[in-house]
Amino acid sequence: MSVEEVCFVCEKLLSTDVVDVVKEKGTAKLRECSLQRKDGMANLLLGLTSVKVHQKCRKKYTNMKMIAVAAKNGPPSAQPRNADEIPQGPANDFAFENACFFCGVEITDEFLANEKKKNMEKAYQSSIG
Repeated sequence: MSVEEVCFVCEKLLSTDVVDVVKEKGTAKLRECSLQRKDGMANLLLGLTSVKVHQKCRKKYTNMKMIAVAAKNGPPSAQPRNADEIPQGPANDFAFENACFFCGVEITDEFLANEKKKNMEKAYQSSIG
Protein backbone atom coordinates (compact mmCIF):
# COMPACT_ATOMS: atom_id res chain seq x y z
CA MET A 1 0.00 0.00 0.00
CA SER A 2 1.53 3.34 -1.01
CA VAL A 3 1.65 6.51 1.06
CA GLU A 4 -0.86 8.17 -1.30
CA GLU A 5 -3.55 5.61 -0.42
CA VAL A 6 -3.54 6.20 3.33
CA CYS A 7 -4.23 9.20 5.56
CA PHE A 8 -1.04 10.83 6.85
CA VAL A 9 -2.54 11.20 10.34
CA CYS A 10 -4.47 7.98 11.06
CA GLU A 11 -2.79 5.72 8.47
CA LYS A 12 -6.17 4.34 7.36
CA LEU A 13 -7.40 4.13 3.78
CA LEU A 14 -8.36 7.49 2.29
CA SER A 15 -11.44 5.97 0.68
CA THR A 16 -13.15 5.72 4.08
CA ASP A 17 -13.93 9.45 4.52
CA VAL A 18 -13.77 12.96 3.02
CA VAL A 19 -10.20 13.74 1.93
CA ASP A 20 -8.32 17.05 2.00
CA VAL A 21 -5.23 17.61 -0.13
CA VAL A 22 -2.98 19.76 2.04
CA LYS A 23 -0.53 21.95 0.08
CA GLU A 24 2.71 23.67 1.18
CA LYS A 25 1.17 26.00 3.77
CA GLY A 26 -0.89 23.13 5.21
CA THR A 27 2.08 20.76 5.38
CA ALA A 28 3.98 23.46 7.26
CA LYS A 29 1.09 23.65 9.75
CA LEU A 30 1.01 19.83 10.08
CA ARG A 31 4.77 19.83 10.65
CA GLU A 32 4.44 22.53 13.31
CA CYS A 33 1.68 20.55 15.05
CA SER A 34 3.79 17.40 14.88
CA LEU A 35 6.69 19.17 16.58
CA GLN A 36 4.35 20.37 19.33
CA ARG A 37 2.93 16.85 19.71
CA LYS A 38 6.45 15.35 19.70
CA ASP A 39 5.16 12.41 17.66
CA GLY A 40 7.96 12.24 15.08
CA MET A 41 5.60 12.73 12.12
CA ALA A 42 7.32 16.02 11.20
CA ASN A 43 10.23 14.09 9.67
CA LEU A 44 7.85 12.40 7.23
CA LEU A 45 6.70 15.80 5.96
CA LEU A 46 10.18 17.04 5.07
CA GLY A 47 10.40 17.74 1.35
CA LEU A 48 6.69 17.12 0.68
CA THR A 49 4.73 19.84 -1.10
CA SER A 50 1.35 18.18 -0.54
CA VAL A 51 -0.16 15.38 1.50
CA LYS A 52 -3.60 13.74 1.62
CA VAL A 53 -5.46 13.45 4.92
CA HIS A 54 -8.99 12.80 6.09
CA GLN A 55 -10.73 16.11 6.75
CA LYS A 56 -11.68 15.01 10.29
CA CYS A 57 -8.14 13.82 11.02
CA ARG A 58 -6.64 17.14 9.88
CA LYS A 59 -9.03 19.10 12.09
CA LYS A 60 -8.26 16.94 15.14
CA TYR A 61 -4.52 16.90 14.46
CA THR A 62 -4.29 20.70 14.24
CA ASN A 63 -6.69 21.42 17.13
CA MET A 64 -4.74 23.15 19.93
CA LYS A 65 -6.62 21.30 22.69
CA MET A 66 -5.90 17.95 21.05
CA ILE A 67 -2.25 18.93 20.64
CA ALA A 68 -2.02 19.74 24.37
CA VAL A 69 -3.54 16.36 25.27
CA ALA A 70 -1.21 14.52 22.89
CA ALA A 71 1.84 16.33 24.24
CA LYS A 72 0.77 15.51 27.81
CA ASN A 73 0.20 11.81 27.03
CA GLY A 74 3.55 11.40 25.32
CA PRO A 75 4.48 9.93 21.96
CA PRO A 76 2.01 7.53 20.35
CA SER A 77 4.70 4.85 20.11
CA ALA A 78 4.29 4.43 23.88
CA GLN A 79 0.56 3.85 23.45
CA PRO A 80 -1.06 0.88 21.66
CA ARG A 81 -2.56 1.90 18.29
CA ASN A 82 -5.15 -0.88 18.15
CA ALA A 83 -6.59 -3.72 20.21
CA ASP A 84 -4.06 -6.22 18.81
CA GLU A 85 -1.20 -4.29 20.42
CA ILE A 86 -2.69 -4.25 23.93
CA PRO A 87 -0.75 -6.77 26.02
CA GLN A 88 -2.77 -9.72 27.24
CA GLY A 89 -2.05 -12.15 30.01
CA PRO A 90 -1.31 -12.23 33.72
CA ALA A 91 -0.37 -8.53 33.88
CA ASN A 92 -3.92 -7.56 32.87
CA ASP A 93 -5.79 -10.06 35.03
CA PHE A 94 -8.07 -8.39 37.54
CA ALA A 95 -9.27 -10.19 40.67
CA PHE A 96 -12.91 -9.16 40.95
CA GLU A 97 -13.31 -11.29 44.08
CA ASN A 98 -10.95 -9.24 46.24
CA ALA A 99 -10.53 -5.80 44.60
CA CYS A 100 -12.77 -2.80 43.99
CA PHE A 101 -13.84 -2.60 40.35
CA PHE A 102 -13.73 1.21 40.32
CA CYS A 103 -10.48 2.03 42.12
CA GLY A 104 -8.63 -1.32 42.14
CA VAL A 105 -7.96 -1.20 45.89
CA GLU A 106 -7.88 -4.57 47.61
CA ILE A 107 -11.00 -5.41 49.63
CA THR A 108 -9.97 -6.63 53.08
CA ASP A 109 -11.93 -8.70 55.61
CA GLU A 110 -12.00 -5.65 57.89
CA PHE A 111 -13.62 -3.57 55.14
CA LEU A 112 -16.25 -6.25 54.51
CA ALA A 113 -17.04 -6.46 58.24
CA ASN A 114 -17.50 -2.67 58.42
CA GLU A 115 -19.79 -2.69 55.36
CA LYS A 116 -21.87 -5.50 56.82
CA LYS A 117 -22.15 -3.56 60.10
CA LYS A 118 -23.33 -0.42 58.21
CA ASN A 119 -26.03 -2.40 56.43
CA MET A 120 -27.23 -3.96 59.68
CA GLU A 121 -27.45 -0.52 61.35
CA LYS A 122 -29.51 0.87 58.44
CA ALA A 123 -31.86 -2.10 58.49
CA TYR A 124 -32.30 -1.86 62.25
CA GLN A 125 -32.99 1.90 62.14
CA SER A 126 -35.53 1.63 59.34
CA SER A 127 -37.49 -1.16 61.05
CA ILE A 128 -37.89 0.87 64.24
CA GLY A 129 -38.99 4.15 62.94
